[in-house]
Amino acid sequence: MEAELSEIKKFLELYPPFDELDEATLHLVTHNVEIAYFRSGSDIIKLGEHIHDL
Repeated sequence: MEAELSEIKKFLELYPPFDELDEATLHLVTHNVEIAYFRSGSDIIKLGEHIHDL
């Protein structure tokens, strides 16, 4: 798990607005990210569906 968190942090550090966060805030964000995997071609969000995770 720690290796995955390190990769997430390295990724976020490259892009605004995350690249401007201080180390403590970036750590907090990194530890609260949720990642979901979807098969190619599958629906992630369907039209008209209530969005509760974004």
